[in-house]
Amino acid sequence: GGVDGGAESGPVTPATQIACGFWRACVLRSDGTVSCWGDAAPDLPKGTFTKIAVGVSVCGLRATGEMECWGWGTFDGKAQPGRYSDLSINMQSGCGTKIDGSIDCWYWNGGGGIESEPPPPVPVRDVVAGGNPCGLHITDSAPICWGAS
Repeated sequence: GGVDGGAESGPVTPATQIACGFWRACVLRSDGTVSCWGDAAPDLPKGTFTKIAVGVSVCGLRATGEMECWGWGTFDGKAQPGRYSDLSINMQSGCGTKIDGSIDCWYWNGGGGIESEPPPPVPVRDVVAGGNPCGLHITDSAPICWGAS
């Protein structure tokens, strides 16, 4: 397991990102390692990450841009293929900005699988996963929400 109970001995590696989700919080440290706390905190994968996102599951981006998801929940072991520069997940949906600038959004279909849902063609400044399964893109003008609901 890689669950960090919060009490550390020795030098503490500074955090570069904190992400909170359902029942847990995780921190990305300056050395690329991840620590998580809370109920149902996931076993942590080996290696380093450049960004993390926490919903029910935890997903992280490797230096290559590849996504890896772990922990109990919707996306456990079900990372989206491709290379990403940004990602956001929540309870049942997620969105990511791919290295080429395109946006990919996906959601739990309730039947055991993950389905993709393309966003509307708008200029994107930031990507945030919203409700079930609503993706929210913040553009230069106003937030845009879409999804199967």
